[in-house]
Amino acid sequence: VLFRSHLNEFVSDQTKRYRFHYMDSANNLIMRWDSSPHHKELDTFPYHLHIGDKTLPSPHVTLIDVLSCIEGIVLESLKRDE
Repeated sequence: VLFRSHLNEFVSDQTKRYRFHYMDSANNLIMRWDSSPHHKELDTFPYHLHIGDKTLPSPHVTLIDVLSCIEGIVLESLKRDE
C-alpha cells in the first residue's frame, strides 16, 4: 500500500492551526483535516475534514489522531488484499 502525506501544524500561545493531507501514491487527495477558517456552516468550525469533494464536520485533531486513522485505513486495506 503506497501513500503520501503532507503535514503542517502551527502552534503559538494564541493559535493552533493545522493541515494534514493523506494522499495516494499518485498525489490524489484521500482525506484532509484542517482548521482553515472557512466553512462557517459546520458545527465544528473552524475544524473540518475533506474526503473527496465533500467537506464534513470534524473535531479538533492532533497528528496522533490522524496517524491512527491512517493506520486503520492501511491495515484494513492490507486485510482486503490477503
